[in-house]
Amino acid sequence: MVGIRRRRKSSASSDELIITTSSTSSKSSAILTDPLMSRPRISYARRKKADTKLMVWLEIFAAIAGIFVIYFTYYHFDLFHYHLTHHFAHHWDDPSAQHLLGHKLLANRRNTSGAFHWFRRSADKGNPHSAYNLAAGHLSGYKTDVKKGEVRELLKFAAKNGVSEAKTLFLELCRDKPNKHCDH
Repeated sequence: MVGIRRRRKSSASSDELIITTSSTSSKSSAILTDPLMSRPRISYARRKKADTKLMVWLEIFAAIAGIFVIYFTYYHFDLFHYHLTHHFAHHWDDPSAQHLLGHKLLANRRNTSGAFHWFRRSADKGNPHSAYNLAAGHLSGYKTDVKKGEVRELLKFAAKNGVSEAKTLFLELCRDKPNKHCDH
Protein backbone atom coordinates (compact mmCIF):
# COMPACT_ATOMS: atom_id res chain seq x y z
CA MET A 1 0.00 0.00 0.00
CA VAL A 2 1.13 3.44 -0.94
CA GLY A 3 0.20 6.36 1.27
CA ILE A 4 -0.58 9.78 -0.23
CA ARG A 5 -0.98 12.84 1.93
CA ARG A 6 -3.32 15.74 1.11
CA ARG A 7 -3.15 19.20 2.54
CA ARG A 8 -6.26 20.64 4.09
CA LYS A 9 -7.18 23.77 5.98
CA SER A 10 -8.34 22.24 9.19
CA SER A 11 -7.18 21.69 12.68
CA ALA A 12 -6.91 17.94 12.16
CA SER A 13 -3.42 16.50 12.16
CA SER A 14 -1.92 15.37 8.90
CA ASP A 15 -1.64 11.77 10.15
CA GLU A 16 -5.43 11.44 10.14
CA LEU A 17 -5.67 12.43 6.49
CA ILE A 18 -3.84 9.53 4.89
CA ILE A 19 -5.47 8.17 1.75
CA THR A 20 -4.60 4.58 1.05
CA THR A 21 -4.79 2.96 -2.35
CA SER A 22 -4.79 -0.69 -3.15
CA SER A 23 -2.37 -1.84 -5.86
CA THR A 24 -3.87 -5.33 -6.24
CA SER A 25 -6.92 -4.33 -8.25
CA SER A 26 -6.84 -2.87 -11.74
CA LYS A 27 -8.90 0.09 -10.57
CA SER A 28 -7.38 2.39 -8.00
CA SER A 29 -9.82 2.79 -5.19
CA ALA A 30 -9.31 5.37 -2.51
CA ILE A 31 -10.40 4.69 0.99
CA LEU A 32 -10.61 7.62 3.35
CA THR A 33 -9.44 6.92 6.82
CA ASP A 34 -10.45 10.33 8.19
CA PRO A 35 -13.45 10.01 10.48
CA LEU A 36 -14.27 13.76 10.10
CA MET A 37 -14.64 13.62 6.31
CA SER A 38 -18.05 11.96 6.45
CA ARG A 39 -19.57 14.90 8.34
CA PRO A 40 -20.43 18.20 6.61
CA ARG A 41 -17.96 20.97 7.19
CA ILE A 42 -19.29 23.92 9.23
CA SER A 43 -17.70 27.35 9.09
CA TYR A 44 -17.99 29.31 12.27
CA ALA A 45 -18.19 33.11 12.26
CA ARG A 46 -15.11 34.91 13.41
CA ARG A 47 -15.35 37.18 16.38
CA LYS A 48 -15.15 40.85 15.54
CA LYS A 49 -12.49 42.84 17.28
CA ALA A 50 -13.74 45.57 19.57
CA ASP A 51 -13.50 49.14 18.27
CA THR A 52 -10.65 51.25 19.54
CA LYS A 53 -11.38 54.21 21.79
CA LEU A 54 -10.50 56.59 18.96
CA MET A 55 -13.17 55.06 16.70
CA VAL A 56 -15.77 55.23 19.48
CA TRP A 57 -15.02 58.94 20.02
CA LEU A 58 -15.13 59.62 16.27
CA GLU A 59 -18.56 57.95 16.05
CA ILE A 60 -19.84 60.00 18.99
CA PHE A 61 -18.49 63.20 17.43
CA ALA A 62 -20.10 62.36 14.05
CA ALA A 63 -23.47 61.76 15.73
CA ILE A 64 -23.29 65.07 17.63
CA ALA A 65 -22.23 66.93 14.47
CA GLY A 66 -25.16 65.40 12.57
CA ILE A 67 -27.60 66.49 15.26
CA PHE A 68 -26.13 70.02 15.18
CA VAL A 69 -26.46 70.26 11.37
CA ILE A 70 -30.09 69.12 11.53
CA TYR A 71 -30.81 71.68 14.28
CA PHE A 72 -29.07 74.49 12.37
CA THR A 73 -30.81 73.79 9.07
CA TYR A 74 -34.24 73.58 10.73
CA TYR A 75 -34.11 76.60 13.03
CA HIS A 76 -31.77 78.86 11.02
CA PHE A 77 -32.74 78.00 7.46
CA ASP A 78 -32.16 81.49 6.00
CA LEU A 79 -28.60 81.63 7.28
CA PHE A 80 -27.96 78.05 6.17
CA HIS A 81 -29.34 78.81 2.69
CA TYR A 82 -27.24 81.98 2.45
CA HIS A 83 -24.03 80.10 3.23
CA LEU A 84 -24.93 77.26 0.88
CA THR A 85 -25.70 79.71 -1.93
CA HIS A 86 -22.47 81.59 -1.27
CA HIS A 87 -20.54 78.33 -1.48
CA PHE A 88 -22.03 77.44 -4.87
CA ALA A 89 -21.63 81.01 -6.17
CA HIS A 90 -18.02 81.40 -5.08
CA HIS A 91 -16.46 77.94 -5.36
CA TRP A 92 -18.50 76.39 -8.17
CA ASP A 93 -18.97 79.67 -10.09
CA ASP A 94 -22.64 78.87 -10.73
CA PRO A 95 -24.54 81.75 -12.42
CA SER A 96 -27.90 80.84 -10.86
CA ALA A 97 -26.38 80.79 -7.38
CA GLN A 98 -24.64 84.10 -8.07
CA HIS A 99 -27.96 85.66 -9.11
CA LEU A 100 -29.70 84.29 -6.00
CA LEU A 101 -26.89 85.53 -3.77
CA GLY A 102 -27.26 88.99 -5.30
CA HIS A 103 -30.94 88.95 -4.36
CA LYS A 104 -30.14 87.82 -0.82
CA LEU A 105 -27.64 90.66 -0.38
CA LEU A 106 -29.97 93.23 -1.93
CA ALA A 107 -32.83 92.32 0.42
CA ASN A 108 -33.36 95.14 2.96
CA ARG A 109 -30.42 96.93 1.29
CA ARG A 110 -28.06 94.89 3.42
CA ASN A 111 -25.08 94.96 1.05
CA THR A 112 -25.83 96.67 -2.26
CA SER A 113 -22.26 96.76 -3.56
CA GLY A 114 -21.87 93.03 -2.91
CA ALA A 115 -25.23 92.36 -4.56
CA PHE A 116 -24.26 94.14 -7.75
CA HIS A 117 -20.88 92.42 -7.74
CA TRP A 118 -22.66 89.04 -7.84
CA PHE A 119 -25.18 90.30 -10.42
CA ARG A 120 -22.22 91.36 -12.60
CA ARG A 121 -20.52 87.96 -12.33
CA SER A 122 -23.77 86.18 -13.15
CA ALA A 123 -24.58 88.52 -16.07
CA ASP A 124 -21.10 87.97 -17.50
CA LYS A 125 -21.87 84.24 -17.55
CA GLY A 126 -25.11 84.81 -19.47
CA ASN A 127 -27.87 85.06 -16.86
CA PRO A 128 -30.52 87.41 -18.35
CA HIS A 129 -32.21 88.17 -15.01
CA SER A 130 -28.91 89.32 -13.55
CA ALA A 131 -28.32 91.50 -16.60
CA TYR A 132 -31.71 93.13 -16.04
CA ASN A 133 -31.08 93.59 -12.30
CA LEU A 134 -27.69 95.15 -13.00
CA ALA A 135 -29.16 97.61 -15.49
CA ALA A 136 -32.18 98.39 -13.29
CA GLY A 137 -29.92 98.95 -10.28
CA HIS A 138 -27.77 101.35 -12.28
CA LEU A 139 -30.85 103.24 -13.50
CA SER A 140 -32.19 103.37 -9.92
CA GLY A 141 -29.05 105.13 -8.72
CA TYR A 142 -27.16 102.31 -7.01
CA LYS A 143 -23.40 102.30 -7.31
CA THR A 144 -22.55 99.68 -9.95
CA ASP A 145 -19.67 99.03 -12.31
CA VAL A 146 -21.81 99.56 -15.44
CA LYS A 147 -19.89 101.47 -18.10
CA LYS A 148 -21.28 104.20 -20.34
CA GLY A 149 -23.69 102.76 -22.91
CA GLU A 150 -23.74 99.31 -21.32
CA VAL A 151 -27.27 99.69 -19.92
CA ARG A 152 -28.73 99.44 -23.42
CA GLU A 153 -26.83 96.20 -24.12
CA LEU A 154 -27.78 94.65 -20.80
CA LEU A 155 -31.47 95.43 -21.28
CA LYS A 156 -31.40 94.23 -24.90
CA PHE A 157 -29.78 90.94 -23.84
CA ALA A 158 -32.32 90.42 -21.05
CA ALA A 159 -35.24 91.29 -23.35
CA LYS A 160 -34.06 88.84 -26.01
CA ASN A 161 -33.89 86.07 -23.39
CA GLY A 162 -37.45 86.49 -22.15
CA VAL A 163 -37.34 88.93 -19.24
CA SER A 164 -40.59 90.86 -19.71
CA GLU A 165 -39.57 93.71 -17.39
CA ALA A 166 -36.48 94.25 -19.51
CA LYS A 167 -38.61 94.54 -22.67
CA THR A 168 -40.79 97.18 -21.02
CA LEU A 169 -37.84 99.12 -19.62
CA PHE A 170 -35.95 98.93 -22.90
CA LEU A 171 -38.93 100.25 -24.90
CA GLU A 172 -39.82 103.01 -22.43
CA LEU A 173 -36.36 104.30 -21.57
CA CYS A 174 -33.87 103.37 -24.22
CA ARG A 175 -35.99 103.97 -27.31
CA ASP A 176 -37.90 107.02 -26.11
CA LYS A 177 -35.20 108.84 -24.14
CA PRO A 178 -31.83 107.26 -25.00
CA ASN A 179 -29.59 110.18 -24.04
CA LYS A 180 -31.12 110.64 -20.63
CA HIS A 181 -31.08 107.03 -19.35
CA CYS A 182 -29.35 104.44 -21.50
CA ASP A 183 -26.31 106.28 -22.79
CA HIS A 184 -24.90 107.69 -19.57
